[in-house]
Amino acid sequence: MLGLLGDLLGGLIGGLLGRRGADRIVKRRAELLAQDGQVDCGLRVLQGRHPRVPPGMWMHSTARLSPGLITMGRIVVRITELDPTAPRRPKGREIWSVSPQTAIVRVVASTGAVLEWAVPADQLPWALDQVHAAT
Repeated sequence: MLGLLGDLLGGLIGGLLGRRGADRIVKRRAELLAQDGQVDCGLRVLQGRHPRVPPGMWMHSTARLSPGLITMGRIVVRITELDPTAPRRPKGREIWSVSPQTAIVRVVASTGAVLEWAVPADQLPWALDQVHAAT
């Protein structure tokens, strides 16, 4: 009985310490990316078409941010409109594709496509500042 209790307690403590360590690693990676003007994020097309982004499917990668631009590998989104006042959280089945810790904002691209941009919620103000200058 004591062995089982010890195993349970050890597992709980180990899980908590592991989570804390993992959170630190994620935070440090985000800080390093931000120093280079980058963020881990997701994009998906809601309306219209945008080159290299399949309609309705989330695409995730590290993006370089600059005034008026989100560049995710070969995907370049030239922002013509961005509404930072109404970020939303993923809901329902969407959390299978997008982390619940993200905030999602709507972006209108120069192609006329309406996209959603998912950014870690704690990095959203910084990310918006990076792309905002030209919008």
